[in-house]
Amino acid sequence: MQTCLVQHRRLGLAVGLLLLLVAACRPNTPSPTPIAATSTPVTTGADDWVRIQATGKLVVGTSADYAPFAFYTANFTLDGFDVALARALGQRLGLEVEIKDFAFEGLLDALHLGQIDVAIAAISVTPAREQIADFTRVYYVGEDAILARQDATISAIRQPQEMSNYRIGVQAGSVYATWLDSTLLDPGLLAPDHLIVYNEIERAITALRQIRIDVAAPPPTPIPVAPIIYVFNASQNSIMIGSCVSLRWEVGGTLTQLRLYRNGQLLMDNIGQRQYNDCPNFGGNLDFRLEVTNGRTTQYANQTVTVIVRQPR
Repeated sequence: MQTCLVQHRRLGLAVGLLLLLVAACRPNTPSPTPIAATSTPVTTGADDWVRIQATGKLVVGTSADYAPFAFYTANFTLDGFDVALARALGQRLGLEVEIKDFAFEGLLDALHLGQIDVAIAAISVTPAREQIADFTRVYYVGEDAILARQDATISAIRQPQEMSNYRIGVQAGSVYATWLDSTLLDPGLLAPDHLIVYNEIERAITALRQIRIDVAAPPPTPIPVAPIIYVFNASQNSIMIGSCVSLRWEVGGTLTQLRLYRNGQLLMDNIGQRQYNDCPNFGGNLDFRLEVTNGRTTQYANQTVTVIVRQPR
């Protein structure tokens, strides 16, 4: 495949009412039929968090046809980055997590109708979607590209109008479908039968391989957002030998690794951990270093704690 027309789009955790509406993506393996959004009573919103706490359950909607974010394994169990994120949110909030699989274009309707509390499905942040749901901080930035077969005679596409004579495959409900409608279809630059909409982007890729379409507008390729250390604190600046110091931190961005060192020695390597208790049995200065990385960028923060040794009387 060759790619052209590179742009940038933001993927964020979208939040409905009081809770997070997140983003996820699509599998290559066969998956159970997604749930269609159906009409149910709309919740008021003001008491959502109270209701969720009372039930002890967070209902998360995703669209599990988009690996590696959300997909079905060979055993037909949900897996992926966004699935893990949903479960981590539940753990942090002290809630049971129930994950429901919806067709991608039905996710925001399901949130609006109160069928789910959170949607996690690689949902790009757009003004139209911000009218329906609130978004958290962006957690992925994607590079968009138009795909064509490697043996195609298509030259680099630098303007949307250059696709006017091609058959274009796109996923239903995606920002790309909306963009192509407004950029090419509405102005009459593209014949309606030249825009082929698929429920799953993998079907568009298959059609491209079989030369049933000329180009495909796939979802964005994720580019990790730089890791951020918001807080790195020690419970005390000095302790007596035999006592313990508690280290706590808050981090953000995209992380592939999180490590804690003491005087250059690795203490902990756990991307999900947010606290560490150290109880040294020796005196002197403890130089703690927290390091986070996304594979491209590394950030670090330091804390120093003094261990006091009592002298004989």
